Amino acid sequence: MTLHGLEERRVRVQSREMKKGRAWNFKLRNRLWHRFYTFPLYRGAIRTADGAHAYSRDVWNILQLKYNLDPDRTAYIPSGVESRFNLPRRYDSSSPPKLLYAGTWLDQRGIFYLRDALERLVPRIPGITMTFAGCGFPPEVINEFFGPKLTSSIVILPVVPSEQMQQLFAAHDVFLFPSLMEGLPSVLLEAMASGMTVITAETCGMPDVVEDGFNGLLVSPADSAAIEEAVLRLAASSELRQSLGQEAQRTMARYTWERSALMLEKLFRHVIASEGKTPA
Repeated sequence: MTLHGLEERRVRVQSREMKKGRAWNFKLRNRLWHRFYTFPLYRGAIRTADGAHAYSRDVWNILQLKYNLDPDRTAYIPSGVESRFNLPRRYDSSSPPKLLYAGTWLDQRGIFYLRDALERLVPRIPGITMTFAGCGFPPEVINEFFGPKLTSSIVILPVVPSEQMQQLFAAHDVFLFPSLMEGLPSVLLEAMASGMTVITAETCGMPDVVEDGFNGLLVSPADSAAIEEAVLRLAASSELRQSLGQEAQRTMARYTWERSALMLEKLFRHVIASEGKTPA
């Protein structure tokens, strides 16, 4: 079994956000579907698995502590990053930073807190822009969400082909991904591999790869003031953006798909051998 994230965390996060009116994907119908279909399927998969692969330590720990999976049959194996993302980067100090969010348009991605932060940042940093890429939503829907005061500072790219992602990273300065819940998002690893400075939430799999103040900045989940403060820090110092971005790129040099594949094969072979069978 491979598990990206925890359904327990989804329920906790979305329940809190629903009380704030910030969770359109957790209305009654969604909650019923989750309780009577998703959760039984999720728990059944865990309890019947002979071995489990987790993308984050968050999940890896819960599989052992809550579901009592044997430690030797449970492995934390992060994703890898393609070498095409590792490109030279210039850290420009002469223009306002270009912020980037890349991913689907979901309430759980912290977009309400992004909006709150941008409403305060745009007046404070003249010329700052925020690009939303790969959201899969029409631009008018996203523009309506942010309102007329922010429209001129926002760029929307509904679809970005995979082969163009490295150019997208190269054209921006700061990757802003304040998701409230994830596993270990590949787009975060790819942005770091490109040498971008990243700001992300201190939850789920993000702290596994981002060390605050060393190779990126971590902010508290659901905290627009923390997002604002992090962006202001980076906007004020191209040197800080450079040091964090370069350390991020060096960190990601270890995250190869070859390494991940070898670790996964090791888990498979161990589980098969524990069942008294011989790996092919």
